[in-house]
Amino acid sequence: MKSAVIIATYNRQADLLVCIRSILQQTRMPDELIVVDDGNMQRIPEQKLCEDAGINCIYHQKKTPGLTASRNAGVALTEADVVFFFDDDVELMPDYVDQIMAVYEQSDVDLGGVGGAIIKTKTWTTVKKMRRYFDWFFMVNGFTGGKVLPSGFCVDFETELSPRVVVGQVDFLAGCSFSFHRRVFQYFSFDENYQGYGLGEDKDFSVRVATKFRLLINPLAQLYHHQSPEMRYQKERLGMAFVQNRYVFFVDHVCRGWWSYFFFFYALTGYVLARAMIAFLSLDWSEFLRVKGIMRGVWSVLRQMATGSWSRK
Repeated sequence: MKSAVIIATYNRQADLLVCIRSILQQTRMPDELIVVDDGNMQRIPEQKLCEDAGINCIYHQKKTPGLTASRNAGVALTEADVVFFFDDDVELMPDYVDQIMAVYEQSDVDLGGVGGAIIKTKTWTTVKKMRRYFDWFFMVNGFTGGKVLPSGFCVDFETELSPRVVVGQVDFLAGCSFSFHRRVFQYFSFDENYQGYGLGEDKDFSVRVATKFRLLINPLAQLYHHQSPEMRYQKERLGMAFVQNRYVFFVDHVCRGWWSYFFFFYALTGYVLARAMIAFLSLDWSEFLRVKGIMRGVWSVLRQMATGSWSRK
């Protein structure tokens, strides 16, 4: 099976260089590397080394920034059997591609996507564990990553309390490092209504894929997600965008009737309480700004419910 790696990037060349160098260390090289640039990079870092390793390199520059549009543009540039999507701030373990491709080559035609495991770099302190149990009580989080909760909130792989040890099925995949079989793109594309760097677009896309195909996680395929601070939302905007996009996700994929709104607002209440406590205990002004953004997001959700109009902008 042929494979292609698509990396959408925007003014994070140092992070991208680390990512590409980790690709060059793979025990199984991808056949193509497609970099979709929303900045002005001009060429792919380490392009000659990639080509010497047998990787066909394609550089594509866009004028209008947007993660989902970049991913769609990358898909249009390849005919590979398996398409990997990496954030430009990830660093792969040497057998990452090999481990993922092995799952595809051993699976049936109902397999749509495969993701890897994000290596935890932070220890679980007592306070953090208490936070996770608090989040579990309010249906904001859970124990096993890749699950969509009845509240519309999701158990992210970075925050799960019980990491997987064998290949297993999930409800969604993490956008920093997911992959899909070519057949998926006959039916689905990334939603370009998601603005900026696409907060939540990975869950939207992979959950839609899961309505037709299986999604698997392989914990043996590992990587670091360094979460570069460059070109990200400020915390106030991040808080607002999180609430808005979580509501859209809930309405599009989870809501089953009026009673479902109880679970969403129950979880939202817990999320607001948790972020407020963090702000007051840390006395970090940026966390107070995040809470301000969250409350703006709550207000926009309530206004949308009252008027029936909506915009993610």
